[in-house]
Amino acid sequence: MLFSPVLIAGQPDHGLRSAEACEDSLHQAQYRFLHYLYDSIVTTFTEDVINGSEYELYYPVYGSNPLIPKHRYPNGSIVIEGIRHSPVVLQYDTYKDLLIYFDPRHQIDQSVIPVVLNKYLIDEFEVGLPENRMKFRYFEFPDSLKKIAGDGFYEVGYEGKIRFLIRYKTTLAVTDGKYIFKTRPLKLIVNGGRVYKIKGRRSLLNALADKKNLIGKFIRSRKIKVRHAGKTDMQRILSYYDHVEGP
Repeated sequence: MLFSPVLIAGQPDHGLRSAEACEDSLHQAQYRFLHYLYDSIVTTFTEDVINGSEYELYYPVYGSNPLIPKHRYPNGSIVIEGIRHSPVVLQYDTYKDLLIYFDPRHQIDQSVIPVVLNKYLIDEFEVGLPENRMKFRYFEFPDSLKKIAGDGFYEVGYEGKIRFLIRYKTTLAVTDGKYIFKTRPLKLIVNGGRVYKIKGRRSLLNALADKKNLIGKFIRSRKIKVRHAGKTDMQRILSYYDHVEGP
């Protein structure tokens, strides 16, 4: 099942007391909710956005997969031509760099068949649970930067005077007949029109060279290991950079 009954637990009680009637009511509520999700996005999309191509499942349903989020949550959002559509069910394939949309009217044997959206027409999208939202945008880089950053979807980890981007690069290995996907984040800082790959403390200070001394002191005082720093620690560093005065 794509959606849990918990999603519609807040539906009004119509006084149906028999188990059969309650089950019918539940199915009807789920049906209405699915079609609401569909109508909220598809009726305003053009055929150019929904490519119409089905997303082919190339890995086992159970086990390792390259998707963000790993599980389907009906609370994603997508912005197209400045208009936000939500809630929708989305997953991002980090191996093939594809955004997948689950259309509740596109079903076979009561299973929702995912379709691929046209990445070039998407302003941004968000996935994940409310406490761990991830915002993605599609970025294209000039040929001179292709060795540092390839075109594709990047998570926008921070956006201020400078921008912190994360590309989730996934590789595939087959071990003992099992698919194993390994994802490594590529961390980038865009500052002053230049792009820097962040591998550790030295590369971070190079990206923030105009305030190098202050940033170095801040990192030491917070005992942040830049090489292993997560998104939250990077946000703390970059917010400090944006607001502190001095070299």
